[in-house]
Amino acid sequence: MLAIFEQLNLSPEQTKQLETHRNNHREQEGEFRGRLREKKEAIGNELQNEELNMEKIYRIHDELKGLLLKKADFKLEGILEVRKILTATQFRKFRELRKSMHPMKKKRKKFY
Repeated sequence: MLAIFEQLNLSPEQTKQLETHRNNHREQEGEFRGRLREKKEAIGNELQNEELNMEKIYRIHDELKGLLLKKADFKLEGILEVRKILTATQFRKFRELRKSMHPMKKKRKKFY
């Protein structure tokens, strides 16, 4: 990501804003991942029980769906925040550079 930022010719203020945004976003994203993992584990645990508590399973599932919706909203808010910081030209270039990085990420993941 830092390599991408270097190619955008950012002003010092933009760099500072993007770093702040990225740090805040990363922290909150970690919280989402943790909460989602907890709900998935809770459903898995409930499914392992001898007696199924359907009410509890559906309640946890509803909580999981709510978290997924909030995560989607969070992702959009993050994109909008980046768009507010960057000019239209910088944002276009940012998206192009990100697209070109995704194939590299997929290749890298195959080795693990």
